[in-house]
Amino acid sequence: DGPAPYLLMHAGNLGAAFAPAQFAMLLEKANPGDQLVLVGYGDGADAYLFRVTGAMQNRPEKRPISAWITTKGELPYNLALHFRQNFQDKPLFPPEVDPWTSLPLLYRERDELLRFHAQKCGNCGAVWWPHRPNCYDCGAQTGFSSIRLSGQGKVASFVAEWAIPTPVPPVGMITADTPEGARITNASTDGDPRGLKVGDAVEFALRIFHTAKKLPHYSWKIRKVRG
Repeated sequence: DGPAPYLLMHAGNLGAAFAPAQFAMLLEKANPGDQLVLVGYGDGADAYLFRVTGAMQNRPEKRPISAWITTKGELPYNLALHFRQNFQDKPLFPPEVDPWTSLPLLYRERDELLRFHAQKCGNCGAVWWPHRPNCYDCGAQTGFSSIRLSGQGKVASFVAEWAIPTPVPPVGMITADTPEGARITNASTDGDPRGLKVGDAVEFALRIFHTAKKLPHYSWKIRKVRG
């Protein structure tokens, strides 16, 4: 029936992710039997023809791209430049100082840092993240199992922190309780923490914390559930 709504006008140039994101947006309203053409170009060009099958009716319920666009925030251009690192008035670390890092440690902790695995005590059932050598509740030092957190939670407390350098102050430090029983305190993202209330539903988002040794170091930040 024609081209899909143009994602560029709503989300900007997403780079290599643009064509797949545009295609995902088109799939939101696709019906079995539809034929979809995906064309992308840059360093070369690709074109694909897809036929929608009945399996689309059984796709898992996930937040579509249109929902992200509907709830997006707007940044002034100068703040967008901060995030793109074109200039930085308030660097978190001096240019000559790199945050401490260890590549073997990052590899060992990949389940914790990337897959959001917490520890559970086999003695008392307490759950915590990040990992620690002993149970904070009963003091046990062995008998822990690994469980994957759902990425959901509710605000137990929060604070707006103005002392930490950031392009968009303040930085929120949020304490959230997860359905699995863990209580996690971490930085906020994607919104002003002053708009939070105790009991608000939040979710954990994987974000870059720093780039020591020119390597992106990921961990989890907390944001209010949107939409």
